[in-house]
Amino acid sequence: MLRFAPTGRKGVGMPPVPTLTRANSGWLWRAAASVAIGLAALFLVACGGEEEPSPTGSELAERWLRAGEESTAGVAVYERALPPYFVDLLNPDRDADTPEEDLIAFPVHPEGELLGSYLLRRVDGSQITWLFYDVPESSVGDTMDVVSGQLDASPWQVLSRSGSRSNRILGFENTRNEDITGNAIVEPVAQSEEFTLVVERDDEEVTLTLPRAASVPLIEASYNNGLLVEDVFPGFAQDAGLQEGDQIVRVGETEVSDAQDLHRALQGLNSGAGTVSLLYLIQFAPPPQVEPPPFVTADGLALPSEFPAQEAWDGLLLDSYEVSRDASGRYFFAALFSEDTPTAVANVVRDGLQAAGWEITSDEAAGFGTNLEYVHEDDGLVGVASIDESALDETLTQVLVQIQTAPAQ
Repeated sequence: MLRFAPTGRKGVGMPPVPTLTRANSGWLWRAAASVAIGLAALFLVACGGEEEPSPTGSELAERWLRAGEESTAGVAVYERALPPYFVDLLNPDRDADTPEEDLIAFPVHPEGELLGSYLLRRVDGSQITWLFYDVPESSVGDTMDVVSGQLDASPWQVLSRSGSRSNRILGFENTRNEDITGNAIVEPVAQSEEFTLVVERDDEEVTLTLPRAASVPLIEASYNNGLLVEDVFPGFAQDAGLQEGDQIVRVGETEVSDAQDLHRALQGLNSGAGTVSLLYLIQFAPPPQVEPPPFVTADGLALPSEFPAQEAWDGLLLDSYEVSRDASGRYFFAALFSEDTPTAVANVVRDGLQAAGWEITSDEAAGFGTNLEYVHEDDGLVGVASIDESALDETLTQVLVQIQTAPAQ
């Protein structure tokens, strides 16, 4: 079988105080919570603590957000500021006469210090905002308690809660506008930029200083239960001078004698009250009247030379493709368009497949379109092509092509 290609409160927002691959929503939102946590970490690096954010950090954050999205995706990074039209996202129907008390405001932690925000707008009109805050002199549990109370009061409602040793995540919605949903993610922040690891080497103690790249850092090395280092991997510990044969004896001022002691000491680096990261990730559904932009040919996009049956696809407008190889064999996918009718395109594809040495094993009408199945015995490949009117533009014909290694008999 062929596989198919793969979709009192302090307030903010009150003034002032795959049918078609090009419609794919991108990889970024597939795991919203985990991705958001990663983005939060990236933003904190970009901001450099209390120092002013560097332009390079903002550019990196913008490119991270844009990765895997459509070229039409709008991306913006705001340092120490909210998106300029955040109020309008919360209140899409407001006008000049809307009373202030009728506007939806988004409640944020009363002690939260705004680091900045991200905004992503997709081609379908949906928008996602990330609001980054630091909460000083707090704990993950205390911060989540405050946020839970704020987001479980009208017009907001908490839908879910989850927690782990690493973070707390709360899901919420707006009861007055079902198109607004989101998550609040609370996690600890490393309370220092570096930490020390003391090892015994040649009967002497050696102090190594490692960058603190996580609230609970790990040592990139293998060691026995007595903490004798057996191998050192690429990473911060190696850069700091950790060597095979070293005996780990202390983390900071904490003595360690086995693997449990070591991890307990590393986890203890983040004990007590300190700065907590608070990220609000808010999704805004697309307005119903938004229409996708018209299809235009992508400049410079062409099928790779190894894509099978090139003769069959010549003259078609390429929108996207995928070529992959794994233990099970090869896989090819392409989405193409034509200004000709489905019938005319089907004739061209049939002729091209046969000219390239393919045998058409099934040729069936499907509405106004055609579904073709074909095989190339010499190359051990089978494929299908679906040819029909485009769902996005009725003046175009869409061709979806899938080819893969033939299953073993």
